[in-house]
Amino acid sequence: MDTAHFQEGDRVRSQVTRMYIKAGMIGTVRRLFLSVDHTYDVVFDRNNPPVAMRGYELERVELEREVGF
Repeated sequence: MDTAHFQEGDRVRSQVTRMYIKAGMIGTVRRLFLSVDHTYDVVFDRNNPPVAMRGYELERVELEREVGF
């Protein structure tokens, strides 16, 4: 299991399919949940609403980092 830590603005790729999120979709970490370890609020491209994702469900995408939402 990957326990990579992500920061707000990091670009990530989903490694799992669930609900309307398909494996391989690219998104941006918008918020870190401090009360739950390795859980992130991620907004995926294509205008999807934000979804809480665990760190092991994500992998970092080595693209530009988004800032200034």
